[in-house]
Amino acid sequence: MNRLNIAAFFGEDLDKSIELSGKPLHIHCTARAVRALAQRATPLIVEMELAYACFARKNIRFHDYSPAVACVLVTDKLAVYAHAVLPDSCGVDARSTPAMVSVSPRWLQLDYVKNAWVGEYGLNDSSIPATKRFSISAIWRRFCSLRR
Repeated sequence: MNRLNIAAFFGEDLDKSIELSGKPLHIHCTARAVRALAQRATPLIVEMELAYACFARKNIRFHDYSPAVACVLVTDKLAVYAHAVLPDSCGVDARSTPAMVSVSPRWLQLDYVKNAWVGEYGLNDSSIPATKRFSISAIWRRFCSLRR
């Protein structure tokens, strides 16, 4: 019996740390999420997207299929990947293909509420001193400098 099935059997939360893009990512699944994952036949794919246009926006999506990107397997029932999207322009009518760059979330929380997956991720790590924490504006400046 693997760790996910043991946690599901005992109704426990699951905490696991993995490496994503060379950085640590802490994953917390509630007991409800653990039970739902244990019942799946295929892995749940969690996509964490940081999108920049006129402002920064975090998206989290759940897929039943593996997209054409490299995912990191957390358990046999859960895989994750993260990326950032930088559109070529800020206009509302802009429909150009966005550039993709890597992004490294520090934590991910998953739950299963009313038969739907919900989640949140963050770029900050409470163990990092406040002076070294990332801010959206600092990340935006870094990505803009990479595009020049």
